[in-house]
Amino acid sequence: MLAFLRSCLLRSITAYISVPGWRDSAIDQARSTEAEAVSEASASPGGVVRLDLAKLLHDGDRRWSSPTPTDIAALRLQDVKSLIEPQLASAPIEVVVVGSKLIPQCKRSPPPSVRYRAGRKRRRLRRRP
Repeated sequence: MLAFLRSCLLRSITAYISVPGWRDSAIDQARSTEAEAVSEASASPGGVVRLDLAKLLHDGDRRWSSPTPTDIAALRLQDVKSLIEPQLASAPIEVVVVGSKLIPQCKRSPPPSVRYRAGRKRRRLRRRP
């Protein structure tokens, strides 16, 4: 049963990575959030330092600069896809599975939804004191 759980988990992760759900609404939300953060940071001396210090320390190199409102407005979903998809396709990915049950307990008592999907009859679970 533990192998089945691992298999389901790994298939789900693979699906998220191999066929990501790119949504324009997510880019719109990120664009508005970042624009708001930049405008708030620009309103105080400490914020301006935070936005511009790395660029100034690296001799004006734009790779170290915070995005300008023009950069944020120009962001498109295709730009994000072209940056992330090659990484998803070829970069190593580390998966860490964390849980509160011990392995023997997982083997004895998988969650009801897993039992049902595994083709077993769904039975009523008793609560233990």
